[in-house]
Amino acid sequence: PEGADVNESAVSREHHISTTEDGIVSVAGGKLTTYRLMSAETVEAAMAVLSKQNLLGEHGPKPETGLIPLPGAAGWETGAPLW
Repeated sequence: PEGADVNESAVSREHHISTTEDGIVSVAGGKLTTYRLMSAETVEAAMAVLSKQNLLGEHGPKPETGLIPLPGAAGWETGAPLW
């Protein structure tokens, strides 16, 4: 909270991913330096929902979020699609 006497580095910035019974996947918390991990875990949670609902087929695709270069990274082409 603003004005509180708190050491900012001691504040937890962990993220939490939850899935409702209806299959809505939510992510809360986190920090910029872990957004790629949060994204990968969110995609995995969404794919688990789709698999449970039999929407991925018997052998659905595996997440490849860790294989796609980030915009501006070595190996990323300017104007390349982000998916």
